[in-house]
Amino acid sequence: MSIVQDGAAALGRAAYDDVAASLAASRFPPQSSRSDCAIAFTAQATPIDEAAAADLMAYSISPLSGRLPPEAWKQMAPAPSTCFDRPRPAVRNRAFPDFNALPATPGVRDWSMIGYDLNAKGQPVNLRVAESTGNNALDAASMKAIKASRFTPGERKSCLYPYWRTPGTIAAPARPDPASLMPIGSNCPADLAWATKPRLVYPSAYRRRAIEGWAAIAYDVAPWGEPGNVRVLLSEPAAAFGQQAVQIVRSARKSPSQNGATGCVDMIRFSIDQDDGSADPTFED
Repeated sequence: MSIVQDGAAALGRAAYDDVAASLAASRFPPQSSRSDCAIAFTAQATPIDEAAAADLMAYSISPLSGRLPPEAWKQMAPAPSTCFDRPRPAVRNRAFPDFNALPATPGVRDWSMIGYDLNAKGQPVNLRVAESTGNNALDAASMKAIKASRFTPGERKSCLYPYWRTPGTIAAPARPDPASLMPIGSNCPADLAWATKPRLVYPSAYRRRAIEGWAAIAYDVAPWGEPGNVRVLLSEPAAAFGQQAVQIVRSARKSPSQNGATGCVDMIRFSIDQDDGSADPTFED
């Protein structure tokens, strides 16, 4: 809760943002509540030819800083692999599991990297789980899907293919009543409409991990409708939701009025659709 990042984005913006999102998806043993906790993450760069195959596989599922080059995939496959030799075997039929029927881990993209060989007819044989996050149902469904797939004829050794399951949703913490946060002296009318609607954008690192959140934003409105003095009152489970909410409010314009308004408060809810996995911010009524 109340996650705030401090430090430079040494790994690039996407990887830097995912550090806080990964902490939001983590869980500690149940105990009494704690405050003012801190944790340090240290980047460690490794050349591709020295990287562990499991690390390369994990990165390939969520390539935050760009796709892996071909030599990385060769590094993953146990020697001697012929599956990456050209011409590579073409897919004639790719089977997939019923992902929605499989259990999902909240905040974590489960994956299963399946290793296999191809016989002369292009049928997968000698199937095995090369690496995975340990979702047994996904492992079994992935093996079944590879077995049902077909490729162009020709024997090959040590092929790899990944399947992954989108994260289970982590629900947002309880939200306070926006009326309880209204500044003293507020003269913001409840029916002050948006002339230019806000541009609703979800924090990408939290969307990838299906983490919901909210932010309470206070602001004033100039007579010509421009929001000003935009500030975060509260946001959970991370400051990123408040930072994104500020940008959402600043992207919009209210209808012009004679005197403008001060002390407006909006609650912006960031939620994941349970049916299709889409993520959208909405303003609470």
